[in-house]
Amino acid sequence: MKNSKQLWFMWSQSQSLSIKYEMETKKILGSGKFGQIIKVKDRLSKVYKAIRTIPKAKVKHKEKLKSDINQLKNINHENVIKIYELYEDDRNLHIVIDLCEGGSLFEKILEKYVLSGEEARQLFLQMIQSINICHKYALCHRDLRPESFLYIERKAEDMRIKAVDFGFQLLYVDDYIKKQNGIVVESSRQGKLYYTAPEIFEGRLTEKCDIWSVGVILHVLLTGELPFNGQTDVDIYKQIQNYEITLKVEKPIADLLSKILIEPYKRITIFDILKHPWIQTPIDKTIFLNPNFKQMKELSNQNHLLRIMMNFLSEQLQKDSLEKLKKIFEDLDVNSKGFISVSSIKETLKDQPEYEEINLILEHSEILDDKINYHNFINQIYEKRLFLKEEKCYLAFKQFDLNNTGKITVDNLQNVLKSVDQFKFISKQFCESLIKEVDKNNDGEIDYLEFIDMFCKKI
Repeated sequence: MKNSKQLWFMWSQSQSLSIKYEMETKKILGSGKFGQIIKVKDRLSKVYKAIRTIPKAKVKHKEKLKSDINQLKNINHENVIKIYELYEDDRNLHIVIDLCEGGSLFEKILEKYVLSGEEARQLFLQMIQSINICHKYALCHRDLRPESFLYIERKAEDMRIKAVDFGFQLLYVDDYIKKQNGIVVESSRQGKLYYTAPEIFEGRLTEKCDIWSVGVILHVLLTGELPFNGQTDVDIYKQIQNYEITLKVEKPIADLLSKILIEPYKRITIFDILKHPWIQTPIDKTIFLNPNFKQMKELSNQNHLLRIMMNFLSEQLQKDSLEKLKKIFEDLDVNSKGFISVSSIKETLKDQPEYEEINLILEHSEILDDKINYHNFINQIYEKRLFLKEEKCYLAFKQFDLNNTGKITVDNLQNVLKSVDQFKFISKQFCESLIKEVDKNNDGEIDYLEFIDMFCKKI
């Protein structure tokens, strides 16, 4: 029985997650500023969903989060992540949501290295529709960027997307951008501020800021470049604040963007965007764009190679390898609260061969009052233990070194990844750009030391 005084939501579920859902413990889909996300399967319907876990102790604005989640659960739109259920314990919120496994907005485009004008139009239309419905429920995002939109499926031809962060942005911090003499010196926002509306730099917030953000995203989608000419972040942030826009597109899209990337009181409404000729008119599907894919990749702000390799290698691991540990932790979580005592883990595992590895992972895990989130810890073990020992790193490297040369070539990478269904359309150009992410000596290949260094950063 849950303590009602500690409940944040009266409609949250009291039973253990594991009763209804089978946890795909090796399938951690994300872990970051909005909480960890894992893949689960409904035991009855066999339908796959995702669960976002948010530690209560970290939430900065409790009442706002509660209000936003209560609004989100009422939204049922094809372009917005749906909330199905909410489970709650003393320490965490576990939110059951739609599963989106297709990657963020730019990822699929970069993997294919091709984008048609009609695909770009449809993607932007979906972004606008998601913003429109959220604004109707008084939900303003404030920090939209390409990573705020995920493809539902990995299939290259499936371009359906969902907005994923409404109600979850800036959970753990106050929203601020500090400036000195007009220069940004500090921000609570993660990553670059390229998609941030000018009024936010001044501390003003309206729903119009989301329209600005998707306008910048659209420009990058079409050209691969920002609608600013600055060569440094300082220059770009100044240009954003001064509305110094340089469009690199032609009519009629230039007309639409010129009405989006202006002062908020002049900025076009969503209603008028949906009536704009570029939105209203389908484009010949045989007409392809020629964006600067290299620049688009840099703007996506992700280590794609690390993510792809982690995904690939996790698929190769034997699920049985963690069944013993999983059983031990389930036994320790006697009250099904979703967290366990670190000291009890150490005591239980002290005579097990895995003890040294698990203890090392514990040292790099987030622990509060001797307690650790159960599912978070299971996923960390599955993801990290492969790379804690030299011989395991070497075996992982050899899966890609098809020619036994001690190096991973572009062709090696493409051939191995193409053998997996989700990467079967991966292009050679994208593989070349992946190699460059970790190729320190610029020889066009990944040697073992470069491979090791990439995973050391992850651990």
